[in-house]
Amino acid sequence: MKRKMISPETPADDIRAGRPERYYDYVYKTYGKAFRSGSMEGLETFRELYRQVFTLGNEQSTILFIEKFVPLLPADARRKILVEFVAERRAMESRSPEENAQRKEELLSPKKTVG
Repeated sequence: MKRKMISPETPADDIRAGRPERYYDYVYKTYGKAFRSGSMEGLETFRELYRQVFTLGNEQSTILFIEKFVPLLPADARRKILVEFVAERRAMESRSPEENAQRKEELLSPKKTVG
């Protein structure tokens, strides 16, 4: 009987270290169809996952995320997300480092549900 190796590292650790492939394979298997569908739920999931990867701050992991998942999105969704990304980058450049740190904390905090 083979022993199953369990890594003590979390997906966030892998992303920060620039080796997110295992997590991205899981994301692909779990959400790939939703991303390709272009549904609102699929796009919101894409945005949330991208936001989480981006805020963890590893450029290599962010690039790998974009390379793997953006091509799955329908063309109109890619354009919309690109416009949002450019707007956020411009906003980051206009904010102070302290304001960017606060914005990062806001993005990392759990979403509040309206009930």
